[in-house]
Amino acid sequence: MYPVLALATYICAYSEVPIAGSLLFPGTNQYYQFMTMFRKVIDENAEAFEKLRVLPKTLGSHSARKGALTLVHTGCTISPPMAAICI
Repeated sequence: MYPVLALATYICAYSEVPIAGSLLFPGTNQYYQFMTMFRKVIDENAEAFEKLRVLPKTLGSHSARKGALTLVHTGCTISPPMAAICI
């Protein structure tokens, strides 16, 4: 449900996305764009991470993917099988 809501919010925020022939996520290097924004958020909240005893330099894109997978797998009483999530 949350990915659908996120996609709907994204499309509403960027009205040029639904135009025929345009890319859903414009740009050529999505990983670089994600990591730039990810690092910015981590740097701005470094003190909060240190209070939680999490070293900001140990966080990366895998952290975000793993966190999402864990939420899907353990976020409800009837979660999909782990094999289905990994596929």
